[in-house]
Amino acid sequence: MLLPTLQSYITKNVNKVLLFTLVLSSSIFTNLSAQSVDYTLTVESSPAVNVPGNTIYRLYVNMLDATDKFSAVFGNNIDNLVLNTPEGIFNSSYNASWSAAGINPAFLAFFPDMAEDSYATVRLEGPAGPGEADPSLVEDPALSPTISEYFISGGTSLNVNTAVGASWYVLNTAGNALPDSDLRVLVMQITTTGSVSGTVNYQVFPLGVGSDEVQVSLDFDGVGTYGGSTEDCAGVLDGDSSLDECGTCDNDSTNDCLQDCNGDWGGTSVLDECGVCGGDNSCLGCTSSNACNYDSAFTIDDGTCDFCSCIDENASSDEGVAYTLTVESSPAVNVPGNTIYRLYVNMLDATDKFSAVFGNNIDNLVLNTPEGIFNSSYNASWSAAGINPAFLAFFPDMAEDSYATVRLEGPAGPGEADPSLVEDPALSPTISEYFISGGTSLNVNTAVGASWYVLNTAGNALPDSDLRVLVMQITTTGSVSGTVNYQVFPLGVGSDEVQVSLDFDGVGTYGAGSVVNACGCNDDSATNYDAEADYDDGSCNYEVLGCTDATACNYDADLAANTDDGSCLQSDECGVCGGTGIN
Repeated sequence: MLLPTLQSYITKNVNKVLLFTLVLSSSIFTNLSAQSVDYTLTVESSPAVNVPGNTIYRLYVNMLDATDKFSAVFGNNIDNLVLNTPEGIFNSSYNASWSAAGINPAFLAFFPDMAEDSYATVRLEGPAGPGEADPSLVEDPALSPTISEYFISGGTSLNVNTAVGASWYVLNTAGNALPDSDLRVLVMQITTTGSVSGTVNYQVFPLGVGSDEVQVSLDFDGVGTYGGSTEDCAGVLDGDSSLDECGTCDNDSTNDCLQDCNGDWGGTSVLDECGVCGGDNSCLGCTSSNACNYDSAFTIDDGTCDFCSCIDENASSDEGVAYTLTVESSPAVNVPGNTIYRLYVNMLDATDKFSAVFGNNIDNLVLNTPEGIFNSSYNASWSAAGINPAFLAFFPDMAEDSYATVRLEGPAGPGEADPSLVEDPALSPTISEYFISGGTSLNVNTAVGASWYVLNTAGNALPDSDLRVLVMQITTTGSVSGTVNYQVFPLGVGSDEVQVSLDFDGVGTYGAGSVVNACGCNDDSATNYDAEADYDDGSCNYEVLGCTDATACNYDADLAANTDDGSCLQSDECGVCGGTGIN
C-alpha cells in the first residue's frame, strides 16, 4: 500500500535530516468498518455570489479540543473516498492548483470567482502563511480522475478506490493542523449547480499525539452533521468486527471464495515482485551499473547493491560527488537591473529521483544575497506553485520571482507534486519568509532545521530531458553564494540514498572531480562509525562486554567479548571457578 512507502520516504527525507515528527501512521489505510465518530463531519452551504446558479458546499471536520491536530484525508480500495457531483463542479481557471494554495489574495479583487473555486485543503482558504503549510498530495496516477484532476479540471464524480489510493495531508508541525476558533478544520470546498454526496475518510491526532490516531469514515448527503455511534458487521454498537474478503463477518477461513493468480479457487499462489505467478523474484537484484554486483539480468532493484568491494584504493584524492550542482545566470527581462540565478542538481540516470533540499545545525543551508532578492507580490507562495500561467501575460515579472522548487516552474501538473516544506519557526528568516518577503541571507542552522521535498511518487522527482532538477531560482541585483545540501535516490531506490553538501559562489558547476565512493561503517551505534561513509562496507564493530582473558575459567570464546567488564574469574586450588581455595 502507498502509505508505508510514504512513511519510509518521509522518514528518509525529514526525520533523517530534521527532528520533525512523522504525521501519518502506517495504519491509515486499514479497514474502517468500525471507528470512533467523536470527530464528526459537518457540511454547510451558501449561494455563490460570483458564479450565478451555483451553491458552495464546505466540508468541516469537528475537533474536540484546541490542541487536536488534523492529519489527512485519504482513500483506497478498502475505504473509498467518494464525491458525487452529478452536475459537475466549478473550477476557476485562475487557481491552477488542486488546493487552496493557488488562491492568491492579490488577485481576488480582479478575479473574485477564485474564492468560490472547488478545492481540497487543510483549514486554509489561500496560500499557507507563517507557521502554516500548504497540504501535500500523494495519489495513484491510475485513478480517473485523480484528486488533482478533479479539483483542477472538474468532474461529475471522484472515487479513490485503488490499492495505492491517495491522500492529502499536512505534517503535525503545521499551524493549520490545529482547528480554527470554532474547533473546526475545513477539508474541502465544492461549488456546483447540483447536489453533493459521498464518503470521506480522515485521520485526527487527539491532543496532537500521533500514537493515539483516530480514523473516521463517514457517508454524507448534502447539508448536515454526520457521525455518531456505528454498528459493526455483527450489529454490535461501536464493535470492531469487520468483513473478510469473502464478505463473512470476522471469518477466520482461508477465503476460499477467492481465486489465486493461477485462477485456482482457494489457491495460495501469488504474484512475486516481478509479476510472475508463483515466481521466485528472480528479477530482483542490483540494477546500479556502477555497483560491484551489478547484473543486467536484474530489472528491479532490491537494495543489495555493493559499492565498496570494487573500490580502487589508489583512486585520486581529488574527490568529487556523483550529483553535482550547476548555477546558471541570465539577465532579468521584466525586473530591470536584476540577474536570474538558477540552481540545478545534475543527475546521472533518467530514473534517478530527487528527494529533498535540507539544512540543520550540522549541515547548514546557506544563501548569501547581500543586495536582497526580488519577490513578486503576485506569487504568494514560497515555491513555484504560486506562479499561475494564467496571470503571466498580465504580470510577466512573476516568472522572474525568487522561489524554491523541485524541477517545476509553476504549479504541479498531472502526475507531479508541488514541493512540501517543513521548517523550524525559530529561523530568522524561515525558508518561506525568505522566498516570500526576501532578505539578504538565509541560514538554516538549527537542530530542527528545515527541508523542502517531494515524495518519490511525484513525476517531478525525476530529472528533465537534460538530466537536471531545478531546485531554486534567485533574482537579485547582486551576487549569490552559499551552501546547498540535498538528497538523491539513485535509480529511484530509497535505500541507496546519497546526500550531498556543496559550497558555491556564482555561476559554475560545483562538485566535479574524481568520484570515489565513501565506504566504511555508517551505523552510528558501532564503535568505528564513520560519519563520512556513504555506503556500509560491512566493517562495523560493536562493543561486546564480558571477560576477555582467555586464561580465565569463565572465558567464553563464543561470546567474543572485546571490552572487559571485570568479570573474569580464576579457578582456585580445588578447581572451583572463582572459588576461595577453602574446603
